[in-house]
Parts: sequence; structure tokens; C-alpha cells
Amino acid sequence: MHYLDGTRGRRRLGVCLAFVSSMFVFVFPSPVAQASSAGYGYFSVQLTGHEVPGGGDPTGQGLVRLDLDPGHELACFVVPWRKLDGTVTDFRLYAAPRGREGPQWIDFFTDKHFPGAENTVSGCVHVTGSHGMSPQDKIQTVIHDPSGFYLNMHSTEFPKGAIRGQLG
Repeated sequence: MHYLDGTRGRRRLGVCLAFVSSMFVFVFPSPVAQASSAGYGYFSVQLTGHEVPGGGDPTGQGLVRLDLDPGHELACFVVPWRKLDGTVTDFRLYAAPRGREGPQWIDFFTDKHFPGAENTVSGCVHVTGSHGMSPQDKIQTVIHDPSGFYLNMHSTEFPKGAIRGQLG
């Protein structure tokens, strides 16, 4: 896993940051998913502690902008959050429907230490093949069946998941 460097990465990151700065209000009634004709996937997902099976952080909130690019094997994200107890340590995409837990699909960051009170993290990661699938197939699977995937942010106070949101 690595974060994308270079001009194209900074341009994409700038677009994502502009998007988040205009939407930092945390009021989405439901996830927004869109697939383009070029095969890209764009998702806006609200994260809450109520979505975590067994309960996550009851006051935590987050909003994710996720852009999936199968052609370049990239997953780019911008995730602002607030009111999380403890330190944010991990942010991942998992394969499972709402209310269930499943295997890790894409790691956005692992074993980091960000303040939980309020922060924004963004970046792009190279998706690796696994589960018998190529990186492109893994990304296409998410784009074509977003209801089978969820985002989960972990913290020191909630190691199994502080806030979570289903893609579709």
C-alpha cells in the first residue's frame, strides 16, 4: 500500500479536498453511489457508530468521499470525522452487507495515530489483488455491488469499529 505522489495525485487530492470542504456538514440522509461510463465509482458515505454491529462510538461522525479507478488500480478517499473517542488508528473497506462483518477488502490506512476529536485524512492507495481477484476485478466488484461493502474506521477506544457506513 502506498499513497499516490506526483502532479496527478495532487490534482485528484485537490479536487477531493474541495469536495469535502464544501460538504463538511455531516448531513446525508443516505449513501450516494455513482458509476461513470468509464467504469469509475464515486461514493459519498456517512459514517456513524450506530452502524457498527455491537455498537460503535455513539457520538462519532464521519463523511467519506471515495473514488475508485479500476484502470489505474486506485482507491482515493477524503474522510473528515469528529467526536470520536480515543485515537483513530485504521480505516478500511470490508466486504459484507449491512449489519454483518466481513473480510478486509481495501486498507486506506493501518496502524496510524490521528486525533479522534476532529480531523480530516485523504490519500490514494494502490489496490492489491486478493481473494483470487485482480485489483481491477476487486474494484469493479465494489462498483457493481456497493451494498455488499462497508467502510469502517477504528479507534483505540473502539478497536472493532468506531464508525461505519454501507456503500449502498
